[in-house]
Amino acid sequence: MAARGDAEVTESGAQAPARSSSVLSHEPHSGTYRTRLESNGRIVLPSALRGPFVAEGACHLLARQGRCLLLYTPSAFDHFVDVVTKNSSVIDGESRVVAAVEIEPRAMLYRAAPRVSVDKQARLVIPQEQRERVGFQVEAEMVLAGAIERVELWQASSYDEIDQRDQASIDLLLNGFNGLPTRET
Repeated sequence: MAARGDAEVTESGAQAPARSSSVLSHEPHSGTYRTRLESNGRIVLPSALRGPFVAEGACHLLARQGRCLLLYTPSAFDHFVDVVTKNSSVIDGESRVVAAVEIEPRAMLYRAAPRVSVDKQARLVIPQEQRERVGFQVEAEMVLAGAIERVELWQASSYDEIDQRDQASIDLLLNGFNGLPTRET
């Protein structure tokens, strides 16, 4: 396909459907990449993931109950907070209702997710409090996993366990899938 302006054109000259633009201003994060957590808490983002973070010069780090850190670009985090807090009466999977007087969900999310600088070489330092919250050990092997609007940062030993389950789920999902249709119906 050749590009013509913003639309793609097929070899026959027909205009291909435009790819939907992301509300996040970047392509979905995907793939997994291994790196090391340096003794000072620094990691380097792989080239496949670094663009949006370097462009915005920062990221927000949100801990997931002792499992992993979620890395969001500032614009993606703002959008995430907007979407999540629209239904702020539901705070967790148990549909526990929280009185608006007791907690302000937007402030809670911003308190929990410090903004950290990302330099031009895609390096960032994870604050010690965040590392402790999820049990990261320095000098450990880490996995950065693209997850559409965010990047998940896991200690490799924890990630490898869930990756095995994920692979089994992918196999189940693909069972019986015969490929994409080649002709319009």
